[in-house]
Parts: sequence; structure tokens; C-alpha cells
Amino acid sequence: MIPDRPKIVLLGVTGSGKTTLARQVSARLAIPHVELDALHWGTGWTPVPEETFRRRAAAAASSPAWVLDGNYSKVRDLVWPQANLIIWLDYPWRIVFPRLLRRTLARGLSRQKLWNGNTERLWPHLQLWNRKRSLFAWQAYSLRRHAREYPDLLAAAEAPALRFRHPDEAQAWLAGLPPFRLATEALEGIRLFNAAAFFEAHEALEDAWRATDHPVRDLYRGLLQVSVSCLHLQRGNLRGAALVRDRSRKWLDKWPPVTAGVHVRALQQSLDAMLAAPRPPHRWPQILLEQRT
Repeated sequence: MIPDRPKIVLLGVTGSGKTTLARQVSARLAIPHVELDALHWGTGWTPVPEETFRRRAAAAASSPAWVLDGNYSKVRDLVWPQANLIIWLDYPWRIVFPRLLRRTLARGLSRQKLWNGNTERLWPHLQLWNRKRSLFAWQAYSLRRHAREYPDLLAAAEAPALRFRHPDEAQAWLAGLPPFRLATEALEGIRLFNAAAFFEAHEALEDAWRATDHPVRDLYRGLLQVSVSCLHLQRGNLRGAALVRDRSRKWLDKWPPVTAGVHVRALQQSLDAMLAAPRPPHRWPQILLEQRT
């Protein structure tokens, strides 16, 4: 049974899929995803000062609901006592090593930007004798360390703990989570938005936003600002539409592409495209909803 305000910690070695699972949980439950790596690393792969890291982690853990991935022992005393569920992805080397290899090659070849603009280079990871530089060496070391330490740590934790030994177990657990249901006012706002009744959509979405203290209120707030942006555009105020669109990013960018069934990123992209070619549109953006099971 998942709590009404979930605070879930995901543990596991690098390459186990912590972040991927955290994003899936975030999308299904409409709760923020906190990635400890993003709080820990500064530019140039330089760790932020420990005091800064601990302050960031404490602020994240004080939120009313979240799913957090990361193993950092230096903030464990701040995060674990706030959690109401801890999940350990305890997968064997034969599963996590190929995953890490594929991820490292993809990031290294694409020069994918990670936290604070950092990118991964392939050569350091081939230095298998140096676990501080090679993720492959770090993974092997962490597998042994976690097997030695985590059973006792989890037994002593206040929050209940789950231990998954195969990705299929994690996916079965995820599928069993009850999907977050949007408020009636939010659904009415989406219906009105899709009918290009942007003023009325804004009113309904604002009602949904004001009526809850659940983290999903940030999603509602972003959607109502998109409604206001479209209302400005409908009235010929391109500058106002762009300004409100920019404000909406603060509330929408944090969510997965599809959250609580709402296609957030597709909506943002369609609004961006409309503002880039601001002639009267033949078809207004739509808030797409998928069926929830």
C-alpha cells in the first residue's frame, strides 16, 4: 500500500536503473523526482561543498512528497528519516554491467549534457584500476559494499524497505501502484482548454490548484499559465503570451514528459511552435490525456 504522500528512496549501484525507475514513479504518482547526483555535482565534475549538498538534500526531503534516487551516505541521516518507503535495486553484475556499458557508450558518443552541463568521456571509465574515475570499477566496488552494508542499514531504518533482485520485480511493483487521478476541476479545465475556451480553462485549473496541497498543484499551475498564454495569443498579445509561456516552464519543466496521464512535453512543444509562428493558428494546442490503468 503506497502512502497518500509518498516519500520514496531508491538505492542501487550505478547502472541499476534508479533514475529510470524514479522517473516512472514520478510520472505515475505525480510527485517530484529528486536526483541526488544533480544536487551533488557542480560544473566540471566538481562536487559542491558538503554543507551545500546537505542543505539541498534537506530542502528536497522536507517537501510533502517525492521520489529520490541516490546512495550518498553523507546525506543519509537527512533523507532516510523522512522516507516512508526505501527500495533497494539489488541486481546482479550480469544485469547492471551491460546496462552501465550501454549508458556510458551512449553518453560518451553523444556528449549528452548531464548535471550542470557536465558530459562523460569514455577514457576515464576504461581506467579500471581507479574506481574514482571509472564507473565500471566503481560499480564492481559498490556491488560488494552494498551487499555487505545495506541489509543491516535497511533493517535498522524506520521506513519499510523493499529489495528487488531483478528488474521484472521492480516493474511489477510499479504496475501495481495506483495511478494518480487528476482532480475533477483539472479535468474540466483540460476539456475547456481543448475547446479553446482558455479563460474558462484558466478558471477551472486555478480552482484545482488552490484546492490541493499535493505536489501536483505545480502541474496544475503550469497548465493554467499555458491557458493564460493561449488566451493572450487568442487576443493578439504575442508579447504577453511569450512572457506567460516562459513563466510556465518553472512549473512544467520539472515533470516527466507524461505525468498523471498528461502529455506535458508535447503541450510545451506545440505552444513553442505556435509562438514561433504567431499567425492566427488553424488549430490550437491540445492537452493530450492517456488512459490510466
